[in-house]
Amino acid sequence: MGHPTKTEKYRVRQEQARRRRRLRLLVVAALILPALAGGVYALLAWSVPIGKPVPAFTLENQDGQRMTLSDFRGKQPVALIFYMVAT
Repeated sequence: MGHPTKTEKYRVRQEQARRRRRLRLLVVAALILPALAGGVYALLAWSVPIGKPVPAFTLENQDGQRMTLSDFRGKQPVALIFYMVAT
């Protein structure tokens, strides 16, 4: 067995690069797909028909304070923004 030729070295490097790209794609998919699936599930599970009142609920805001939807009734518009956070 002699030393690998430049062509063989090139092929090995190309295959290694392909494997790294595939691994990166799998890692990204493993991180993103559950988040997307969770968001879609939340939308499907928590949809409220247009014009119907939203059920009462209490959540923590970004500062850890508990906020109840009824606290805002008749005072100001409320925008609900949900996002997933890794813990």
